[in-house]
Amino acid sequence: MSRVQNSIKNSKVGLVLYAFQLFVAFFSRKYFIDYLGSDLLGLNTIAVSLLNFLNLAELGVGAAIAYSLYSPLLTQDREKIQNILSIQAYLYRNIGFVILGTACVLAFFFPYFFGKTNLPLSYAYLTFGVFLFSNLLGYFFNYKQILFEADQKLYKVNYIVQGGRILKSLCQIGVLLYMPTPYIPWLGLEVLFAILTSVGLQLAIQKDYPWLKASPKQGRLLKNKYPDIIRKTKQIFFHKIGGIALAQTTPLLIYAYASLSLVTKYGNYTLITLGITSLIANLFKGMDGSIGNLIAENNPSKSQGVFWELFSFRFWFASVLCVGLFFLSNPFVSLWIGPSFILDSGVLLLIVASVFIQITRGVVDSYIAASGLFQDILAPILEVSINVGLSILLGYYYGLHGILAGVLISLILIIGIWKPFFLFRSKMADRARWYFLKYGLFALLCVGSIGIVYGLKQILGINETTTSFWHLGLYGLKIVGLYSLCSFALFYLFSEGMRDFSKRIYRILLNKNPR
Repeated sequence: MSRVQNSIKNSKVGLVLYAFQLFVAFFSRKYFIDYLGSDLLGLNTIAVSLLNFLNLAELGVGAAIAYSLYSPLLTQDREKIQNILSIQAYLYRNIGFVILGTACVLAFFFPYFFGKTNLPLSYAYLTFGVFLFSNLLGYFFNYKQILFEADQKLYKVNYIVQGGRILKSLCQIGVLLYMPTPYIPWLGLEVLFAILTSVGLQLAIQKDYPWLKASPKQGRLLKNKYPDIIRKTKQIFFHKIGGIALAQTTPLLIYAYASLSLVTKYGNYTLITLGITSLIANLFKGMDGSIGNLIAENNPSKSQGVFWELFSFRFWFASVLCVGLFFLSNPFVSLWIGPSFILDSGVLLLIVASVFIQITRGVVDSYIAASGLFQDILAPILEVSINVGLSILLGYYYGLHGILAGVLISLILIIGIWKPFFLFRSKMADRARWYFLKYGLFALLCVGSIGIVYGLKQILGINETTTSFWHLGLYGLKIVGLYSLCSFALFYLFSEGMRDFSKRIYRILLNKNPR
């Protein structure tokens, strides 16, 4: 299949499966709160955050391996592919042991860390242990799945991983509904499906790449033969720290300044926003292998043209989702789990602004990763410093508003300004100012579209009706539908990239040969 066909299949499978997974996750979370309480759900959130901090040991290896695989996959160099994955096996095995050892040390401090909760300490140990086990399977057994992503076959991973998550969530809902003491069986299902997913991935790799023989022992002997992998890993490590700090420090700071109940409140919105960002990630992640393949061809003008197409569409799509997020989140939470879990509009606006930057950054990130541009290690150090420092300072004075403001400021400075500048200066045919000019133009088009929608809302008499999910859905369809039509018309009129992207999709729909 062509790059476009591969991208479409990857995106379609990932989008459909994730949408269904997200739908099930909302029900699962509601039943969890109803049957086990918000404190226990907050404990789960904290345990996952702690484990994600331990995953700092991995940061960089996966991205460096994916970048290193693009060229040998293009030339079908099986020996080199096997060598690279053997190096990954060696590195991941060592990382797995480091995470296991660090987790054991961290467990000694659980009585202090979870001292102000009313839950049994055994719950903290069990929860952390189960998620740790699932995580370690990825390091010791599931690492080869990266070959599917680099080879433009991400849909095969999605069938196994996301399909498994959907089945797991359905089984966990059943446990919550029908078992008198459901939490231990709920954790047991986490373990069972982690093992089944690992087995499924191994069988899929063996079927598609029967010639692949990767081993940690061979990787230890070969690591000096591929110094670029180690160098890229060290660089990417620093970049990943910024993302970890953004995602994981927020619930920890909320817990430090408030309570597990507020962690759960914020976590409800995080589930919604994570659902949106993950939806976008699944829609576009299938294109990463194709972008890597395109970059490997070394055709700057062609790469630049595809960049503007993807950026224009992603910006427009991000604005549609964020408009819906702002208008519908609070009434949705009220209907979903109750009005007592609603956060105020100021907090919601900060959340939406952060989500918008996170979504629109995706094309820049994909091109940076595909080009191997990881040498700006000072940027993530500054991002972590700004993020954590401002969140702690502002959080002390302004609570949740201050914590989220610190996150947003770090995103604007590093992700919104520096990253695009660095990419364009290093790799792209156009100058960076064209990116910022187009970003400003697109932002104005979005603001103009919102103004038009407000006017049409008054003229058409569209009022917010949130007495049921049905009425909320109709209201959302009207608001988001009007905004989508108005904004798309403006983007198509003023953005060449949007016109080119639309024409490309039109050719695909007519079954003409896509580029």
